[in-house]
Amino acid sequence: MMEVGCPNCGNRYRLPAPPLRNPAFHCLACDTRFSIHTAPVVDPPAAAPRTGSAAIIPGEEAPTSVATAPLATPPVRLWPWLMALLLIVAAIGGWLNRQAWAHAPLLQSLEAWWAPQRSIGWGITATEPQWITRRDAPPLLAIGLQLHNKVMFDRPPPPLLLITHRRGARKPGDAQLVTLHHQPSLTQLEQPDWHPPEADRTPIAAGGERDYTVVLDHPPDLLESVELTLN
Repeated sequence: MMEVGCPNCGNRYRLPAPPLRNPAFHCLACDTRFSIHTAPVVDPPAAAPRTGSAAIIPGEEAPTSVATAPLATPPVRLWPWLMALLLIVAAIGGWLNRQAWAHAPLLQSLEAWWAPQRSIGWGITATEPQWITRRDAPPLLAIGLQLHNKVMFDRPPPPLLLITHRRGARKPGDAQLVTLHHQPSLTQLEQPDWHPPEADRTPIAAGGERDYTVVLDHPPDLLESVELTLN
């Protein structure tokens, strides 16, 4: 073990072994390059060197001395904590306003697209039932309604249930699927040979409305009220 001193600043370096050839040294303190013959060789003191240590690598003409330095402290990154805080605040806000979000067109559209068999995102407005008398034929019961497609894509009308309530009946009313038609005229309904046409399954535009008519050609006896609901 030996020590080599820089001829410019006097900074000393400890060598693990005597040099094999005539190597060059690089002082980390003053950036001076010097050889072993120009630098003063000093005896190793009892205490540790002041600045650092250096090593000679055989086969290289100008090995560089390595000095000890304190490790740099990594910077503190705040953006992950800010993102986590924003997500928590958004989750709390969504939970507190879940009723309003449930009727949002975007969420209803996603839910209706994911589960098309469910009647999601429809608005229905029905008029009062109207009895239609016919000559030489039993009367008809006609109900006008308007369907509103609240989602963001076109789709056919949903299935509707017609619930009839009899006068004086204690059990729940009878429910049946109804067929939607374009609104026929009163003259057409009064004809004794009128028969319900095919169901209208034409898609309703996104955010659009369409008027329909539900006709009962065999209404039950003692009918008190009717109710239209989404299936």
